[in-house]
Amino acid sequence: IPGLGNKGDLVKVANGYFRNYLAPMGQAEMATTEVLANIDAKIKAEEEAKRKEIAKAEAMATALSTIAKFVISKKVGEEDQIFGSVTTQDVVDAIEMQTGRKLDKKS
Repeated sequence: IPGLGNKGDLVKVANGYFRNYLAPMGQAEMATTEVLANIDAKIKAEEEAKRKEIAKAEAMATALSTIAKFVISKKVGEEDQIFGSVTTQDVVDAIEMQTGRKLDKKS
């Protein structure tokens, strides 16, 4: 809600504003112990997901730093000019061959 807070924020508003506008529009609910517990559980789950993602990224960074060099084979012409270009998919395939880990070519 602009000027008031984001989803999941605990905000104090006037009773009339809550009763006449926020509650009927479905934009807010009373801060009961159940609602607060749900918000807390959701925050903990998001933090755990972030921790797992960071650990996964750090493991990949460690794997890549131990290898340090990748070789990508391409056809070349008479003057050592590459036909075409090295694409992101070529790089992803080279990393996958050396580390055994799958990557998304967009990331």
